[in-house]
Amino acid sequence: MVHRQYDVGHGREELRELQVVGVSDLLFPHARQVLRITRRRRVLGARQWSTKTVYAMTDLAFEQATAAELAA
Repeated sequence: MVHRQYDVGHGREELRELQVVGVSDLLFPHARQVLRITRRRRVLGARQWSTKTVYAMTDLAFEQATAAELAA
């Protein structure tokens, strides 16, 4: 499941992408979903983007939280 969001404000533009994968049997027994959040941003008018990727997990199942809800 993938959720994408594009925003412009405060003199920059930002693109966020959240990818969600369901998991079981990890070292974390209550984890139900693993998330990868990639943020790309640049100052308006600039050519170069900066990119950051972070990872997270949640105990919420797919039925309890969509990718859009997790991104909020």
